[in-house]
Amino acid sequence: MTTSSRLLVQTPEADNTRVADSECTDPATHVQQTGNTAAAGTGKGYIRLARIILPFTFPSHNSYMTGAGFITVGKHVYLRPGQRDVDISAAHTATKGPTVILIFGWMSAQLPHLHKYTQYYSDVYPQATQILVRIPAAFFLNTEKTNESLLAPAVEELEAAGCIAPSKSGGFVDVKEPPRILVHAFSNGGGSGLVALGRVLSRFTPSQRLTSVIVLDSCPAAGDLSSVVKAFTSSIRSTLLRAVVIFFVFLTFCYQTLRHLFFSIPHTLDALNDSLLDPHVLPWVDKRTPRLYIFSKNDELVPWQKVMAHAEKAKELGMDVRMRVYEHTSHVAHMRADPETYWSAIGQAWGDAWRADETEAVVKN
Repeated sequence: MTTSSRLLVQTPEADNTRVADSECTDPATHVQQTGNTAAAGTGKGYIRLARIILPFTFPSHNSYMTGAGFITVGKHVYLRPGQRDVDISAAHTATKGPTVILIFGWMSAQLPHLHKYTQYYSDVYPQATQILVRIPAAFFLNTEKTNESLLAPAVEELEAAGCIAPSKSGGFVDVKEPPRILVHAFSNGGGSGLVALGRVLSRFTPSQRLTSVIVLDSCPAAGDLSSVVKAFTSSIRSTLLRAVVIFFVFLTFCYQTLRHLFFSIPHTLDALNDSLLDPHVLPWVDKRTPRLYIFSKNDELVPWQKVMAHAEKAKELGMDVRMRVYEHTSHVAHMRADPETYWSAIGQAWGDAWRADETEAVVKN
């Protein structure tokens, strides 16, 4: 995809909208990926019902399709090319910072809210190319093929940056130095996007370990029925629509429970948790790749105990795990409440990853 074929996004004024404190946890039954035809057939009615209801439960994002310096490369994928004319000597962090920043927003996140994060990355790592993936509510109801098409523009940009081998040639793009990738996923929606991309990449690209960090903000964790209901109804004002959504969530939750009992198919979020414990969830990461979990004990949508349990499990599996735990911040609102400690934790994880890989390279040479 060439730049000329892309739609240039206009630069907005600074957004003062309050960052959303909540994000919808996935209640959907992604039966297309289970491989169990009996279960898939049973769930068709729920899928149809969800596709009718979901458009009414989330606001339209058409008015937010803007971002400073971003280019639209797909319906839900945006690109911000790095600034090649930056004086490296004047921007010391650019010499050892990430060259690619891959961001997965929380479900149905508005772009002005995500822009608060992308702008910080642009200020600190101006030479880094940013790839932003927005996760729509329908992501969990789509077939695997549909989501692969949704993520295809991100795959193309990763190929162009030399992060993965192009599917056609099988060889990596010739770049001056290996790319360095910072991955930032928000909530279970962003985590699901990360896992889905990893699944797509695993089918056609060989592994190549690169300097990288994975940041998991407010995830992963499988909530109980009450937390899922809160996630879906927190932004609904209509009493009638709220009742309909609660009924739908209840049916879906019961369906997933029965599906698990009779077909041994895990709940969708349980499957997400398992996938994120894979040390090779993305082709360029392994057990040595730092994973930073950022979460709060005040999160009403994602139980902090389950996020911590996931982090401890990853640590038991030999992964490099770090945690930044807040006491009073809300769901995906830690940066807004305490930006200094939030960005410091990410910067520390990145610096450790870069120094470790540099040391290893010197020893090998």
